[in-house]
Amino acid sequence: MTSETGYAEQISINQTKFSPGYPRYVLAVLFMVNVVNLADRTIISVLIESIRLDMHLTDGQIGLLTGFAFALFYALAGIFIARMADLYDRRIVLGVSILAWSALTAITGSVQSFWQFFIARMGVGVGEAGAVPASNAMIADYFPPTHRSLALAVFIAGSFVGIFVGSLIGGYVGEHFGWRLAFVAAALPGLPLAILVFATLRDPRRRGSGAAATVDSSTLRETLCTLSTNHSFLLLILSSGFITFMVFGVTSWFPPFLMRTYGLGQATVGLYFGTTLGIGMASGAIVGGVTANILAKRSLRWLTGMPLGLSFLFLPLYQIAIFAPNATVSLIFIGAAAALGGAILGPVLAAIQTVLQPSMRATGSSLTGFSGSLIGLGLAPFLVGMLSDYFTPEMGPAVALQTALAIAVFAGLVVSALLFLAHRAFGKSIAIEVF
Repeated sequence: MTSETGYAEQISINQTKFSPGYPRYVLAVLFMVNVVNLADRTIISVLIESIRLDMHLTDGQIGLLTGFAFALFYALAGIFIARMADLYDRRIVLGVSILAWSALTAITGSVQSFWQFFIARMGVGVGEAGAVPASNAMIADYFPPTHRSLALAVFIAGSFVGIFVGSLIGGYVGEHFGWRLAFVAAALPGLPLAILVFATLRDPRRRGSGAAATVDSSTLRETLCTLSTNHSFLLLILSSGFITFMVFGVTSWFPPFLMRTYGLGQATVGLYFGTTLGIGMASGAIVGGVTANILAKRSLRWLTGMPLGLSFLFLPLYQIAIFAPNATVSLIFIGAAAALGGAILGPVLAAIQTVLQPSMRATGSSLTGFSGSLIGLGLAPFLVGMLSDYFTPEMGPAVALQTALAIAVFAGLVVSALLFLAHRAFGKSIAIEVF
């Protein structure tokens, strides 16, 4: 079956009347959702030094705020909110999530203590928990398997653009008006975006045939039990968790690293780090998505084979970035590592959607987010912060943070090992390839 036939079949199965260009419009809106999502989530990275000095916090406390304060509640809430997206209108789930996290981002600008900050970040995490699962599930129902890698790559590219936008807002507003107003500025696009989602998006029928195309009435417990027996899925979400560790978790410490090691100012780091990371990740995601789409037409095994081959470059690229002789070289290799991460993540997420039943896609995506949150967004920032605090008395804050980062990026080897196992399991699960 050709990809064009598969696409026509999907529209017929969904039984939803929309123009051929409407899925692209939906993808564009979801791209913008992800931009705002990541801008609000990651703006704190550029503001770390200002927050640390103003509130007299340690690197370990900063690691908690940037990591587990957000990630733990993002992960836990994501499972239940995603199940709601599997059962109900995903457009409503998405719009309410946008309003919630935007409000909590603005409130973050008024906190006066570490614990108030912790609660605010927890709230942002709960609000953002519904965005990615609902969006991924909608994309999977609008695009067939051979088009899905590129569609998901475009969506993922929105997160990288969001990092760029958040870095610019944090750098400029933070330096000229203070870190508190920077959070408020980042929250402003949330309301108009939520209105756009409510007014213009339509939730497609769950992709499948017969009963699979309808909403599954199984309980969350039954769904989780089913997913727990899917070995390909389990290995893939563990892989995505450690990919997130490398792409988002460790990276959150690079702005203060650039400031401490090379003496760059906050606005300068916001501009150059945001540009480098955003362009690197977005271009990597698009190129990786296009390449994966082409290869997937030959065999869906490339959805895991391509990421496996690329993953061996993680460790050397990050080590060069960390021990670069100057800021320019460091930024170049940060950008290269970001492009690598973008190229790897899209096909892995497409592989995850491929092994999920249609009625479990949002819940499956939430478990992907659970893994990424705890391992990548939670463990990575906290680990780097604690290691930095440990080495600071002996080495000073700059060298201590550099050493902590150099140790943490050895997680790239774990990525390769997990992807190797996931590739073998994925190959067994797709004995019959669907195009």
